[in-house]
Amino acid sequence: MKCPICDAKMIQGDVVCKTGAGPTLYPKNTEDSELKHFAKMFFGSKDSIKAHELDEGWYCPNCKKVIVIWSQKGKDM
Repeated sequence: MKCPICDAKMIQGDVVCKTGAGPTLYPKNTEDSELKHFAKMFFGSKDSIKAHELDEGWYCPNCKKVIVIWSQKGKDM
C-alpha cells in the first residue's frame, strides 16, 4: 500500500490487543521469519506501535504515520 500522505511504500502489520497494553501494531519485517514475527507479537518488540482497536494496520516509515482499518461492530452483529 502507498502512503496517502507522502506516497512512500507502507509496511503492513498485525494488530495485537494484549491485556493491559491495548492494541499494538507489529510491523512485518521482510528479514524476519514467521516464527520470529510471532515471537515479537507474543513477547513484545521495541519496533511495535501502539494504536487503537484495530483489525489491520499499515505503517509508513517515511512520515511515521499509522493507518488502521477496523470493522464496525454494532448491536445487530
